Amino acid sequence: ALNQVDGYVFEEIAENLHEIGQDEAAKPYFKKAWDELQNDTLMCEHHPEHRLERLHELGN
Repeated sequence: ALNQVDGYVFEEIAENLHEIGQDEAAKPYFKKAWDELQNDTLMCEHHPEHRLERLHELGN
């Protein structure tokens, strides 16, 4: 839906920027992804904990 915040989209943008060496540009997207996904039930129940830790680390 329009104007809906999606942590998975932020994560994807961050990963793409990180992959092409744009770490500073990726940082706010990693932070936004972590902010959204840290309380996401699907993420917390079905993905490794290190995935969230990595988002937090790269976003700070």
